[in-house]
Amino acid sequence: MSNEENPEPFDVDDLYAAYQLQQASEDFKFGRTGENSRKLTRYLFYNVVIELLKTVMIRSDVIISRRNITRASSALFAANKQGLLLDLAIEAIDEYLTPNTDNSIFDEPTLKNLNNNLGGYMKSDQIGKGEIYKSLITDYARQLGRGKPSAREQIADVIKKK
Repeated sequence: MSNEENPEPFDVDDLYAAYQLQQASEDFKFGRTGENSRKLTRYLFYNVVIELLKTVMIRSDVIISRRNITRASSALFAANKQGLLLDLAIEAIDEYLTPNTDNSIFDEPTLKNLNNNLGGYMKSDQIGKGEIYKSLITDYARQLGRGKPSAREQIADVIKKK
């Protein structure tokens, strides 16, 4: 079972899944119209949601591919279970953007190298690549497994039915 990306054409299903995620980002006020802490974080929101979804896919033995990510995301929205993932992603982002937390963006070495220019860092290709960000995703992926039934189990049930 390989988790390598195959070159597949972008199709209407991908566009619709992207649209659903974009609508969710607007509902949670990410992007230019958002509150100060969320103005520069729309891409971060997308990234965190997809990374958390991928962790569930891996534990559910679903091959990671663009097509399967699209299917899994669409299945969650169709089942009205996207909140299981989106709410946790928002918690992760809030922690990441809060100074003096275990997983704070302000401790990312690359941000420090940019003289703590948060706007510049958020717009750079380095966002989502830092060690603290990776630790954040690992911590919140672990949180998906808490509870009975856990959010991970509920999400896995939906994406396996796709």
